[in-house]
Amino acid sequence: MQCPAQLHIQQQIEPIEELTGFETRNQYKIKDDEGNALGHAAEQSGGFVATLARLVYAQGRPLEIAVTDHNGHLQLSLSKGFHLLFPHYTIKDPDENLVATAKTRFNLLKKKIDVLGPQEQLYFTAEAPVLYIGKLGFKILSQGEQKAAITKQWSGVGKELITDADNFYIRYDAVEQNGWRKVLLALAFALDISFFESGD
Repeated sequence: MQCPAQLHIQQQIEPIEELTGFETRNQYKIKDDEGNALGHAAEQSGGFVATLARLVYAQGRPLEIAVTDHNGHLQLSLSKGFHLLFPHYTIKDPDENLVATAKTRFNLLKKKIDVLGPQEQLYFTAEAPVLYIGKLGFKILSQGEQKAAITKQWSGVGKELITDADNFYIRYDAVEQNGWRKVLLALAFALDISFFESGD
């Protein structure tokens, strides 16, 4: 899957969640800025145990999200174990090779996640203010310079009051390698789980 300069990620809400607000597994459509379908991402169900964990532990639950292209071919996976604070995400390629990790960092003034390579080298930091009005935008920084941005867009009063429905836009300002664009795509899902499922 080739990631263009801008991506639109649209969360999909199952009918039962829209009607009741009951949390169901995360699913997303991945589009270009003209609305053309590029791929899909979905939390792997895991059966009854995963459903129970989603209900009891919410964003603290263990999970795995598979990202596929529009033909259903696996592109990468994002996973994490159970946590109470500061989740740690693993990003792997289709052959289960480690591509990157994303680690939430404590910061009183900012929401912050570091993206590290397989050898724990820091590549990107995503940060946004704890307090904000309107759209929430994460700056994606490398060595202090902004390289990309991930922005959450308000989905509408009725929909967001009942569910956690989110729309995200990724803008790759200075990230040319498609592999790293995919990593930042996975990071958007980590941001959703870490900061928006809890209603932050």
